Amino acid sequence: MSKQTNRWLTMDLDQNVDHILDQFASCEDVSLRRLTITRMRQKVAIIFIPEITDTIRIEQACVRPLLALADRRSALEHEELSNVLTLLGTQQNHTIDDVIVSITAGKTVLFLDGTRQATALDTAKWEHRPIEKSENEVSLRGSLQAFNEDIRANIGLVRQFLRSQELKIEKFTCGRKTKTQVHILYLESTAHPDQLQTVKQRLQQIKLDSVLDAGYIEQLIRDHPRSPFPTMGQTERPDRVAAQLVDGRIAIAVDHSPTMLTLPALFSEFFQVSEDYYGDFWFQSFLRVLRYVAFWLSLFLPSVYLIFLTYNPELLPTPLLLKLSAARLGVPAPTIVEVFFMGILFEVLHEAGLRLPRPIGPAISIVGGLVVGEAAVSAGLVGAATVIIIALTGILSFIIPGRSIASTFRLLRFPLLFMTGVFGVVGLVLALLLLLLHMFSLTSFGEPYMQTTPPLRRRLLQDSIIRAPLDILFKRSHNSNAGKGLR
Repeated sequence: MSKQTNRWLTMDLDQNVDHILDQFASCEDVSLRRLTITRMRQKVAIIFIPEITDTIRIEQACVRPLLALADRRSALEHEELSNVLTLLGTQQNHTIDDVIVSITAGKTVLFLDGTRQATALDTAKWEHRPIEKSENEVSLRGSLQAFNEDIRANIGLVRQFLRSQELKIEKFTCGRKTKTQVHILYLESTAHPDQLQTVKQRLQQIKLDSVLDAGYIEQLIRDHPRSPFPTMGQTERPDRVAAQLVDGRIAIAVDHSPTMLTLPALFSEFFQVSEDYYGDFWFQSFLRVLRYVAFWLSLFLPSVYLIFLTYNPELLPTPLLLKLSAARLGVPAPTIVEVFFMGILFEVLHEAGLRLPRPIGPAISIVGGLVVGEAAVSAGLVGAATVIIIALTGILSFIIPGRSIASTFRLLRFPLLFMTGVFGVVGLVLALLLLLLHMFSLTSFGEPYMQTTPPLRRRLLQDSIIRAPLDILFKRSHNSNAGKGLR
């Protein structure tokens, strides 16, 4: 149980220091340094955590300037520190709670005897990865930069793309114990005020003890949190965030997370990548159509295969039917069990490839798939055609660029397969209708999830299934100030 700390600082420096150190009892990483300055022998105390502060900066920009005041005749006041210290970024703390938050945030807190406040100096020094290229959103063309775990560096990357005073950044704190910094980024001229207000309200309503990643925020503030469909975008590329902001979206950056969230997010946007806007519109439109075709095939191919073999074999050409029947001779399980088994096995191999060390993960997943598939066919446990169908389904699902939406449809494949196995064509049609009804009922911060283009851009079908030329996409509407951003 945490100790009661909602108390005001007093004019007694020793009492203030004792209260602070009492709160950090058994914390060996908290350091205290005492100084005596001015001819009046004024006492000064500095409290910080060396592991998360720049100790060299504390020594050069704080301790040395204070010791240089040995000949000063009057006591030093907090209001004068900005003229004495060579540090940028100071904040006045008046309660013990404020001081504790500052210390745990990597700041150095300075106490002066005879004053009822403390000054928090910005000396934080957090360890983080350098700016590297994106690994999860592979870019064949355009910027290769990706976010890291430092929220300040991430916001700086976005600033490099949007050098405008219209880019606004508002700060929130989430997590009662983690005190995680959460920033909202938006362009003042394009962001929808109602959506912005909704985001702020939902962030303020978060009551968790810990917020460790952007995924926490996504699950807590999105529309329809019980739906398997993602209604918020996520990206680790600053150029994509900048494009979304120009297009009227809102971005959420979470400290310690290399991913930014964007909202509202529509279904069609999960099939778009940044390179769509960097290349010729004919070829990029072809690739988009290819992604949609791959999406529908990956979702329904196992179910259609089951229908042809179990319920409606007369729809297949006779030579093909004979080949498939011969391949299944000796297979002990029904087709539905066979397809389910291979589907689960594929997901196991896929997950194993992700969790293994990167140098051997892909090799193990590929070799494992080949060996297990060949062994299963040789042993007569499954038919060769089933292995081909499941492998093709998995490959098609990898074409979808949005990882979250691809995972959703990998999951939905199994209920669709079950409905087909129990009710045949009727079951597949019924499952499809229920799926479409659910998708069309979803919203993302007030925007219909399945609309092809949001009203804030007022364009018809210029950037959904196909991609129109850039001169059309960038043409500003007479009724809207929203520009066209790159996805």
